[in-house]
Amino acid sequence: MTFAIGIRYLTGVAAAAHPTNRGIPEWPPHPGRVFMALVSAHFETGGDKKEHDALLWLERQPPPSIRATSCQTREAPGCFVPVNDVTSGLRLLPESRPRQSRQFPAAIPNGDTVYLIWDEAPESETGTAIASLCGKVTYVGHSSTLVQIWLEDEPIEPTLVPLNGVPSRFRLRIPGSGSLSVMEARYKAGQRPAGLRWVGYGDPPTRPKPEAPGTVFTSELVVLRKVEGPPINLVTTDRVCQVLRDTLMSRCSVQPPPEWISGHSKNGGRSDKNHMAVFPLADVGQPYADGHIMGLAIAIPREFGPEAQAMCWTGVLYDESGMAREFELRLGKLGLWTVRIEESSDSERPLALRDGTWVGNEPAMCWSTVTPIALDHHPKGADRFEKMEKEISEACVRIGLPRPDSVEVSQVSPFAGVPVSRDFPALHRKSDNGSIVHTHASMIFHEPVRGPVLVGAGRYRGYGLCRPLLGMGTQE
Repeated sequence: MTFAIGIRYLTGVAAAAHPTNRGIPEWPPHPGRVFMALVSAHFETGGDKKEHDALLWLERQPPPSIRATSCQTREAPGCFVPVNDVTSGLRLLPESRPRQSRQFPAAIPNGDTVYLIWDEAPESETGTAIASLCGKVTYVGHSSTLVQIWLEDEPIEPTLVPLNGVPSRFRLRIPGSGSLSVMEARYKAGQRPAGLRWVGYGDPPTRPKPEAPGTVFTSELVVLRKVEGPPINLVTTDRVCQVLRDTLMSRCSVQPPPEWISGHSKNGGRSDKNHMAVFPLADVGQPYADGHIMGLAIAIPREFGPEAQAMCWTGVLYDESGMAREFELRLGKLGLWTVRIEESSDSERPLALRDGTWVGNEPAMCWSTVTPIALDHHPKGADRFEKMEKEISEACVRIGLPRPDSVEVSQVSPFAGVPVSRDFPALHRKSDNGSIVHTHASMIFHEPVRGPVLVGAGRYRGYGLCRPLLGMGTQE
């Protein structure tokens, strides 16, 4: 039996700054913020023992699901407000008190009610205590955000569900065991509350439906945005992807890294299983595109789910509390990059950082290269182009796609901003140090397929990256 806490925003506005960026509003409200409001109401009204025990029960529950609508945002220009903690002389007078810059961002939700939903209902006495606390809460976030909070008896369908340690659309703060004691100690010391951890949230699972053919990689990419660093071009793909792969390997919390990350079997040999691929996210395929890399992506084989990923990303993409962290990529002569996992929604990102750009917003029949396809063999003879096209066709089948109806190789990509294939440095074989032939190509399938499409011998290190060619067989 489930139970839910309902929160109605009485003014239709939620004024609360996001804890990692005070210039933007927090929406949906973090379960941790609601928990803090309940704790505050508890201490400010005498600290009833039953309410205290109810809060202890609540902090031990798994992260709740959430039902919330989308929102509009209100601009938050900076303003200067008096500092409250002034204790000496004339500085207590209003005209003498120092002022600090503050911002008051706000979300204007399309629906005024939010629900936090747990799978397990409390016992009657605990539920009564939680209901009592809910009745004492008057605001969540800024004091201007007046709310009504209650326990909801009817089942509620969530719009967001917690995800276990995997990259996700939202990262929200939640309470955990020990949160109440930390908040109580800080409350008595006159300090701001703390003791929350971060958890990913995403869309709830939907009923299975027939899917378009896809590759061995999941369509849910791990997108890393460049935070700082010099501009670099697509021709550096091999170097940048190698550094990212090495960094993920060295910082992985599981050592030695598992086979799906390293690409090596337990005996140290080359793995014959699908493993992690990394590739560049570049400004291409639009007017004035110049091919500069804006970020990087990680594609995970379909067979490795949230549990396998959760063990490895803590310490690399997230800190111990679950908060996204920045990390460095030392690119040698190319300079130093700082990257961070991209947490904004797809629609808020630049085109190059959107999952749909590389996976396909809709399945498509025609795909073309952004980085050239590295071939397994060195084609020779008068029919070398036919041999190249046949090998690319086989490479598509190898990654789980149907055999394309046609393949056309070229030195030039159809996407604006992509360098010609000869400008990309050749990859080298580890066995004999020989260089690997590569080429741009376009492929047309007899039915729409979904990406990410990474084809050829260099698919795990950024070569053979394709994008849907819009208007050419895109499924409506």
